[in-house]
Amino acid sequence: MAMDWRKNQVPDMSSNMLLYGDNALWLPRLPDECADMIYLDPPFKSDQVYNAIYGGDDPLLNAQIQAFDDTWRWNSKVEEKFRADLDAGVFPEDLEDQMRVWYRRLVLTKAQVKKKDQTARESLMAYLVAMAPRLVEMKRILRPGGAIYLHCDDSADAYLRHLLDALFTESGFRNELIWKRTSAHNDPKRFGRIHDVIFYYCKSGGEVTWNPQCQPYDPEYVKKFYKYDDGDGRGPYWRDNLTAPGVSNGDAGEPWRGIDVSAISRHWSAPREACEQLGLPKDMPTRQKLDAIDAAGMIYWPDKPGGMPCRKSYLKDKKGVPAQDVILDIPPLKAWSAERLGYPTQKPRALLDRLILSSTNPGDLVVDPFAGCFTSIESAEANGRRWIGIDITYQGIAMAIDRLGKLEGCSDYRVLGSPTELSAAAALAEESKRQFQEWVVLGLLSRYHAIPSPSQGADGGIDGVIPLRPLMGSLDKDRDRCIVSVKGGKPKALDVDEIIGSVTRHKAQMGMLVLLSQPTREMVKRADAAGRYTAGDGKTYPRIQIATVETLMNGTTDDDPELPGF
Repeated sequence: MAMDWRKNQVPDMSSNMLLYGDNALWLPRLPDECADMIYLDPPFKSDQVYNAIYGGDDPLLNAQIQAFDDTWRWNSKVEEKFRADLDAGVFPEDLEDQMRVWYRRLVLTKAQVKKKDQTARESLMAYLVAMAPRLVEMKRILRPGGAIYLHCDDSADAYLRHLLDALFTESGFRNELIWKRTSAHNDPKRFGRIHDVIFYYCKSGGEVTWNPQCQPYDPEYVKKFYKYDDGDGRGPYWRDNLTAPGVSNGDAGEPWRGIDVSAISRHWSAPREACEQLGLPKDMPTRQKLDAIDAAGMIYWPDKPGGMPCRKSYLKDKKGVPAQDVILDIPPLKAWSAERLGYPTQKPRALLDRLILSSTNPGDLVVDPFAGCFTSIESAEANGRRWIGIDITYQGIAMAIDRLGKLEGCSDYRVLGSPTELSAAAALAEESKRQFQEWVVLGLLSRYHAIPSPSQGADGGIDGVIPLRPLMGSLDKDRDRCIVSVKGGKPKALDVDEIIGSVTRHKAQMGMLVLLSQPTREMVKRADAAGRYTAGDGKTYPRIQIATVETLMNGTTDDDPELPGF
């Protein structure tokens, strides 16, 4: 079993944090009731593998890298984990009862079920076994009154709703938000599936934060009602009522400007919005308020004698329509969207802004346990909230670092979960070869702007590519690159031969072999024999370079690989 090198990395609640690793390991280390809001966009149980796209015209630089695997399998290991959670009392009573019911129905009941259908049922149970204990931890860290938003689709939304009901009770339910995530679909033998679901719950026992948000008016609504404009620079307005139902015995019930509205069982009403704009005292008599509003040119008088005056309600003073539970005004990201990062399930920033602004105040803590490309964290930072983002891939952490670096005035934050010692790097390599390679390419080689290449399948021994910087205009813009190969096992001379072959096959200028262990003498000899590369600045560089994880972790520039332009 690989060592848990993260156990000594203690979350510092006084700082914003990016946490690299499984949220099942990080959530239990967060204090009780520390979060004001949790947003999670977990795997949807879609039974697909999702890739992130790194752009570039060069085929080597235009790679699709696995972002996450949303396929689930029921096996003895999963069943053992489920039984251990039951024995340990991980689930509250209602949730435990529900999990046992699902286990009997989805796993134990196999009569007259096709093998394909049974596999799908067991896959769903494996997904629920993964999600349930994580949601238990999320409830623990959420403060009383705090909000949790769970983003999903129809793959498992009915089951996730049951999980949330069991944890937060039906009284904790606030909304089922519908977000149109794509344009029309032509799904075979069914209606087109074009929306996501966001379940909004609040934890009982505390005050709920709610800051109403508004969405833009429908253009047709504006065209129909805001059709008047006096040409005085105030813009279009609609004519609103100055009266309210019922007879009043006070000043509001007296005639104003010769008009007695009590005769039609109504009384005068000074619009609050206009009074606030003019700074009128709350205790000012109603008719005096109407005089002040009229003097400001905010009342329309019809030409017809005896006609009823109306308030001019200006479009410029309106915030919009109160946000509804069907979200149509926030479109999904298009391929050409400037915001788009190439992450497969990236959500628009405006969607996260709406949720975070609705349920938190400045300084509140937002936690995202499945942060992905960290849109929620960017939103929290930009809106003055504290934040903690967790992701199991270093690819996600690297995206977060890049996004936060582009925010003006970004607050300080800590990154926990990355190996800080060679033994921890070895443990990561043992835990996940792919994650080790991503950490090396996106983390240790970030100073060279390295881009990951597919590390599963026929990658030809290429784990990353470093676009070399053209010097003096003499480098071929289509081929100025250094191929990276990462090896976490025992080094061997054949590794050098493989990267030489990759450099030659892809017509690259250079190659870099990154080793977890020290290279052998034969490896150094073969690398030296590969010759040198002359860059546009006239300098020569070893065509094949060998670097060690230890050297890159130490960050001593004297021992760094030599690359043109760096």
